[in-house]
Amino acid sequence: MDLEDELKNILQTVVTNKNLITPEVVSEALRDMTEIVKEKELETPFMLDIAIYRFFVRVNAKAPESVTNSYKEALERLKIVPLKETKSALAVVGQRSSVWI
Repeated sequence: MDLEDELKNILQTVVTNKNLITPEVVSEALRDMTEIVKEKELETPFMLDIAIYRFFVRVNAKAPESVTNSYKEALERLKIVPLKETKSALAVVGQRSSVWI
């Protein structure tokens, strides 16, 4: 079983609306996984957790709590800061730096 099949099988079990699992969305989730592997230079089971969570974000569906928890744990273990937090941190830095200018 390749990674794409594995991802589809997992999505089939956690997604209640099966119509959301389109080939395009699955390939986007796979791209996310590939990016994580490149970025971290290792293949990790956590990349699957992140890809599954991002699938829900991409289709604007609420992820089950178990998926959200796995995602948060994966980010923590891989030392990845969610984009939302990165943006707010940059805003704070921007505000602070404007004081010094």
